[in-house]
Amino acid sequence: MKKLRYCFVLAAMLISNAVFAVDFGGLLNNLTTIKTNKDQNFKLDQKDSASLWFKTVFDETGMNYFIADFIYDFERDFDADKTTNIIDSDLFKLNLGKKLANGKISLSSGRFFYSDLSGLVFAQNADGILFNYKGNRFDVSVYGAYTGLLNALNVKMITAERGVYVRDTDRIDDVYDDSFYRFKPVEGDKDKLYDFAEQYAVGGLTVSFPNLFARQTVAAQFIGAFRLEKELFNRMYATISVNGPVVDSLYYNASSTFGFTKFHTNGTEIANLSKINLDYYFSKFDSCIGANAVYASGDRGFLMGFTGITSINPTLSLADIEYSGIFKFGLSSSMKILHNLQLAGACDMVYDISNGHAERPEGAYEQTGINDSNTGFQYTANINWQLLSDILLSANVSQFFAKNNEDIKKTTFGIRAVISF
Repeated sequence: MKKLRYCFVLAAMLISNAVFAVDFGGLLNNLTTIKTNKDQNFKLDQKDSASLWFKTVFDETGMNYFIADFIYDFERDFDADKTTNIIDSDLFKLNLGKKLANGKISLSSGRFFYSDLSGLVFAQNADGILFNYKGNRFDVSVYGAYTGLLNALNVKMITAERGVYVRDTDRIDDVYDDSFYRFKPVEGDKDKLYDFAEQYAVGGLTVSFPNLFARQTVAAQFIGAFRLEKELFNRMYATISVNGPVVDSLYYNASSTFGFTKFHTNGTEIANLSKINLDYYFSKFDSCIGANAVYASGDRGFLMGFTGITSINPTLSLADIEYSGIFKFGLSSSMKILHNLQLAGACDMVYDISNGHAERPEGAYEQTGINDSNTGFQYTANINWQLLSDILLSANVSQFFAKNNEDIKKTTFGIRAVISF
């Protein structure tokens, strides 16, 4: 609570010293979801949130400003008979910038969102700093952050724990073996309003060359997450990314990431995540058709199971899996049939290529939910209606059909209403 008071004091000082006016507003969000549970029965889940934000600009360039928001979330899980209340701030950022003769520089500090080039390794809020230089020929950014002050109820990170129960074939029993480990997403304590997240130091360096050739942009990035508590669990990632137009109206974005994981006294393990997107834009109906593919290595050859930093689920199933031992490809589309009515949909084939972790004792190297039964097909369809400039209504339906495991199939219906002011 002291940290929150300090934040409010800082905000008050900034507002009192600002020459320009303060802009502020809020958002009310209601989401009602009906979905199948583990027993394949439908359950009701209700989520509501209210947020307030404000922004003050310090000069006419708009490059120097302070912005913050504060959020209250309510969720009622009727199937588990559980109510969760959360308070948080997703954004609390001071931005300072300056134009130069050959570009511009900026420095952001506080709490804000940051993503790696793939969007699948690290994509979340954190407390830190980001330095940006945008020049005529190249861009450079340096990022550093700490995760221990985040609310674990809103940010789900992957961590590792040592020791699992493995099968002893001689005793026909499960015995505890601390020479192996497993990855898992960290769940916050839902009985708390604010539960501090795992303590990691995260750093990143990105260099990009816009329009390097034929309107193509090439970028390279290094990002690492270093554990500051409990046992060592460090992860580092090197990414190369290329994007740009193929022909008029057809664009692509491709990246490949090699991950290097070090847990305690084990050797460094190497894994790969590669993805590509193709999008074609039509002027009629402001529409778009896209194709995408993602590969996340499993335990095959010299590559181990890929592990990110932020927990991101690649499927719409009941299995809580990560981008590890997965190959997924699919299609997506969107169009505005009216100026305020948008339709969108996507479908994917998902293949489990984790190889069953054959080189490890059974269960000794498992990512939560990863097994040979996650292959399947999924689709989602959305309709968004901008009823008024400050009122949005939307509806969604999605399904996952498993090839061999009926227990993880899932159907979801959702209705959302958003009011901004």
